[in-house]
Amino acid sequence: MNKRPHLFARMTEMGYLPFLVAFVGVALTALGFSVMTSLQDEKLQQAMLVDAESHVRGIEAEMESRFEVLRVLRGHFDAWPRVDRDGFRVFVTDMLSRHPNIQALSWVPKVERSEVAHYTEMARRDNLPDFAFTERSADGALVPVGPRANYLPVYFLEPLTGNEAALGFDLGSNERRLAALQLAAARAELSVTAPIPLVQEDQAQVGVLLIHPRYDNGQPVFRAGETGNVLQGYVTMALRIGDAMTHALLYEADHVDVQILDITDPENAELLFGVAPPGAQSEGAYSKTLDIGGRQWKISATPQVAAYVDGSSWLPSLVLLAGLSGTAFISVLFFVLLGRRREVEELVDLRTAEVRELLQRQEQIFEHAGDGVFGLDAAGRTIFANKAATRMMGYSRKGMEGVPQHDLIHHNHADGREFLKTDGKIQET
Repeated sequence: MNKRPHLFARMTEMGYLPFLVAFVGVALTALGFSVMTSLQDEKLQQAMLVDAESHVRGIEAEMESRFEVLRVLRGHFDAWPRVDRDGFRVFVTDMLSRHPNIQALSWVPKVERSEVAHYTEMARRDNLPDFAFTERSADGALVPVGPRANYLPVYFLEPLTGNEAALGFDLGSNERRLAALQLAAARAELSVTAPIPLVQEDQAQVGVLLIHPRYDNGQPVFRAGETGNVLQGYVTMALRIGDAMTHALLYEADHVDVQILDITDPENAELLFGVAPPGAQSEGAYSKTLDIGGRQWKISATPQVAAYVDGSSWLPSLVLLAGLSGTAFISVLFFVLLGRRREVEELVDLRTAEVRELLQRQEQIFEHAGDGVFGLDAAGRTIFANKAATRMMGYSRKGMEGVPQHDLIHHNHADGREFLKTDGKIQET
């Protein structure tokens, strides 16, 4: 019973094999491309996340270092309650040299209304002839302060150059500044203002004040008769957010966009730093919300994908190119081999037909020959005989084929003796 040809053989015979190879090759290439793309994307996302987290940590560390400066300055006042203007200048000069992006450091005493003239006079004795307590008018101009129970003027200020407008400015005259001052006093720790324009600002940068309250235990500053845990004033630091953040990110790669929002009031988020509008978040941004002196800052770092893709996207494309090229080569090779196989098969068929024709011709010659012709195998058995042979021997062709020829015609001598097979010339041949 004939077996059905193997599927592979049947496909080869029908010419489908090259197409199967092409299909499998393209499928495997697509799978490899997909896997490599997925791995590349995962690696890309990880690299972007690491950079984004690094930027956020840099900003967090920058603000913490500024807080530390303010704590040190407050500690100086605790150690030397009667710091004067020159002493303040000497102490903060080194701080400012090590932190050049700090806009200003100042001492802001709490001044009763009755003490305004006294403080003004002392400042003018310190070679500040134009010193005055000031505030902003409705149109934004600096004007002398109006009557209030107490004032919180910027009294010591370094560096003075570039910050002259802030000297004598009453921080309590501005709602946002006053809210941060009151929060610092209530918490007895550092606080930060909401975004504000600094009094000395001339570059349209957003600014903030870092504020640290200073309490006195029985040793009032510029005041007599009060004892106990009395609020004496505040040490403050003015920061231009743009300058501070640029310094924080100075050593970071420039392919990450950073945005800082003050979301203390979630309904009215305010942009502190970055070019995107408030609330805008790019896909893939890494965000972290920090408590910065009682304010909630949301820092978002969005890597610029193109900066990462440009140098790292070639591998999936290489896999795709290699896979398609290999598939094309193997498919063409199979087409060529299949074509060659068909040529060989056709040649075999042709030669087989020629042999068959030759055999038929020989068979016809033997069959119609006048002489008797028969053939023997190595054992002496008859394997074929023509008509003349069967007629001469008196046997049918069927009766001769497969029978030892000696038994048919050489079995006895004329006198009846047995004719041995070993004596036969045909057997010997």
